[in-house]
Amino acid sequence: MKMQLLGLVVCLVLGTLPSKAFESKLAGVDPETNMNVSEIIAHWGYPSEEHFVETEDGYILCLHRIPHGRKNHSAKGPKPVVFLQHGLLADSSNWVTNLPNSSLGFILADAGFDVWLGNSRGNTWSRKHKTLSVSQNEFWTFSYDEMANYDLPASINFVLNKTGREQVYYVGHSQGTTIGFIAFSRIPELARKVKMFFALAPVASVSFSTSPLCKLGGFPDFLLKDMFGVKEFFPQSTVLKWLSEHVCSHVILKELCGNAFFILCGFNERNLNMSRVPVYVAHSPAGTSVQNIVHWGQFIKFQKFQAFDWGSHARNYFHYNQCLCDRCGGYCHGRWGN
Repeated sequence: MKMQLLGLVVCLVLGTLPSKAFESKLAGVDPETNMNVSEIIAHWGYPSEEHFVETEDGYILCLHRIPHGRKNHSAKGPKPVVFLQHGLLADSSNWVTNLPNSSLGFILADAGFDVWLGNSRGNTWSRKHKTLSVSQNEFWTFSYDEMANYDLPASINFVLNKTGREQVYYVGHSQGTTIGFIAFSRIPELARKVKMFFALAPVASVSFSTSPLCKLGGFPDFLLKDMFGVKEFFPQSTVLKWLSEHVCSHVILKELCGNAFFILCGFNERNLNMSRVPVYVAHSPAGTSVQNIVHWGQFIKFQKFQAFDWGSHARNYFHYNQCLCDRCGGYCHGRWGN
């Protein structure tokens, strides 16, 4: 109900407040609302690097790196490497948009780690392909299956080659844990390159999720595509940037802006730093494919942790050389295939 009233309340408040009164209520626009990830990292005095990785199927992913902390840059010898993977509709900014003392990316860098921040295909920083453009439907034909099968192996192997290390610490959040569970179980040689896997808000079941997005699981796949199309879902936009500067910085409206995040996470105001809401809104949501949302809908609908259902017995056989449980009945022999 809160979210349904958000647009109406914003319009009413903006319309009734005199312009001078509105300006006086602004908390001051945080400069980080207009920064990219590398600029945010540098803003707090940390070294920042951008690297680009090409996956086996042609997607070009951006990795952000914090090679050391603010105080340990003179330390000699190789550093332990940690790879942080964001969740659904998120990007690498999630690890650095709090203050340095409460952003995991900065905390780990100051603790002596070489920190790498991943970006899944289709989000704000990974919208390139060797042969496809974001205007083509084919670019968006992916879900967390492909993130696990292609993005994660390419990213981790790149990091190991760049650093000369043999293993990484892997920290996943939400969907970042899901693709880790898939990739590390399906690709044993990749799992051996992970020294330890830290799963934050792990998702291998959606039975207890409180996210309103779970309601989408009740819709047929074709209806989701009719509603949202077949390309991107909730990308970062100039509208959100404008809201972060002109609406979410207003002391009266900041709490309402914060409620937008509860669409994804469920309602828990105690777990949201309200002072950082304008920065969050400026960078999230960061987008994904409609097909990925459809896959999550199937997860909710079937209550099974399995590969994307292409909608027919024949198409599933074409993609996996086997059927899915719900299409064949009986035991499902492996849920991820080439």
